[in-house]
Amino acid sequence: MYTYKEASAPSYQLVSTRRNSPRHEAQTIIAPKSYRPTVREQLDSDAFRAGAMVGFIAAAVLFAAVLTVFVLPTMDGAVQAAKAACAAGAVNA
Repeated sequence: MYTYKEASAPSYQLVSTRRNSPRHEAQTIIAPKSYRPTVREQLDSDAFRAGAMVGFIAAAVLFAAVLTVFVLPTMDGAVQAAKAACAAGAVNA
């Protein structure tokens, strides 16, 4: 059984339990508390964020264009057809 705690952490187990457990309690390498990215990693991160933002803005502009060019005129036509049908008495609203 491997435990994933720091080697300096206290163990509140009975003596018989500690005797049967593995001798090395911290089997994994524990990462340092503070990690500073390298310059290359920081530049890659900044480039990714900029690309994601440009992609999001491009998708929003495309969505607005499709909405303006196709959806709104179609809905206006559908509303006019519904008003005409209600005025003619074909549909009771």
